[in-house]
Amino acid sequence: MKAKLFFIFTAVILLTGQVVFPSCGNDEEGDTISNENLPTVADEIYDEYYNSSSSDKKTEYTYDLSDVLDKILVVELLLDDNEDDVTLDDLIKIKTDADAGDAEAQFKFGRCYDKGNGVVQNYTIAIEWYKKSAEQGYAAAQYRLGKCYNDGNGVIKDYPTAVEWFKKAALQGNENAICNLGFCCENGYGVKQNYNTAAKLYQKVSANNAMAQSNLGWCYYTGNGVNQNYNKAIEYLKKAIVQDNANAQYGMGLCYYYGNGVLQDFNEAVEWFKKSADQGYTNAQVGLGICYREGNGVPKDESKAFELFQTAADQGNSNAQNRLGVCYDNGYGVNKDYPKAFEWFKKASLQGNEYAQCNLGILYFYGRGVNKNYYTAFEYFKRAANKGYATAQYYLGWCYEHGQGTTKDIDKAKEWYQKAADQGNNEAKERLKNM
Repeated sequence: MKAKLFFIFTAVILLTGQVVFPSCGNDEEGDTISNENLPTVADEIYDEYYNSSSSDKKTEYTYDLSDVLDKILVVELLLDDNEDDVTLDDLIKIKTDADAGDAEAQFKFGRCYDKGNGVVQNYTIAIEWYKKSAEQGYAAAQYRLGKCYNDGNGVIKDYPTAVEWFKKAALQGNENAICNLGFCCENGYGVKQNYNTAAKLYQKVSANNAMAQSNLGWCYYTGNGVNQNYNKAIEYLKKAIVQDNANAQYGMGLCYYYGNGVLQDFNEAVEWFKKSADQGYTNAQVGLGICYREGNGVPKDESKAFELFQTAADQGNSNAQNRLGVCYDNGYGVNKDYPKAFEWFKKASLQGNEYAQCNLGILYFYGRGVNKNYYTAFEYFKRAANKGYATAQYYLGWCYEHGQGTTKDIDKAKEWYQKAADQGNNEAKERLKNM
């Protein structure tokens, strides 16, 4: 998804490195290769807590904040600037003061254009005023300028530059900048990935900052940067929920869905997913759709599930796009349409979604919605397999075993079957027994 807030926490990692909802079950349609069944489009339910538009090749950075971290962790925190709606008289005064070189007014005028508050929204003009203010050392402007570079609003997305501006603001105690630096450290955006540093930065501003509370809750949930502790996770998620944080509401829904730190309760999970989804949080829309798809906490309704997946997919959530492809491929809540399935898998694949990449491979493998092409299928399986997706690893093993899309290589086939089997893939286990 394209998160409305940059500092939303990254993917929740469970056993396979992703958030894994229980499997929908086997949806085989009897396709055969060499008289042996292979599964059709995978219908496991995976949902990333935060889904960035990542590519297959992620830039690795070496800068690690070591030169400023200790200073940031002891800096006195600043109060957030108020962002009330402005009247015409307010706008005139702000513009006059900004033209006179007042840094606070320059920031406020830039913020008006950033939000479309009293003027037509224009990120380019917003950045011009943010820069004037930021170059005078105004922390809030430095933070907002960093966010523009992070999100690509008014400028080309540039994580290292975003980190530099976040750092300047963080050294002055700007809470949002500190939280965003934590997010950058957690995900390796413009800075070397470091979960421990991320957790420390979240902790620094966790007293009042809702996103830091939510992100720290997920650190405790996953054990990233801290010792895993579900009770602590829920404690921080609840703090963020008090501030109506959609990210935390979704997280609480996952806790109830799985029974982590609380008794499993699908009804409660649905309620929290709904609260978050109503705020437009796309991962919650996907989670709620899965509940309708499975009939967990709500009556089973594939049409309703399809609608929710569509809503999230239209906003760029790659997991929703993948789920929508599954719906079109299998006829869940919509008429079967293989070309449509291909279209949505392709969109998700372009965001680096390994499940969609595997599903595209399957469509090419069987020639559903696209001309059959084992070589292209092999390439998509390889991409997803290299990211650790067991189903793709199984298919890659099959390709090597039978020489489909690549040169036959039994040793490599066994290697990939073993990788899939180690993650519990039963088909791979059977292939290993028969080789």
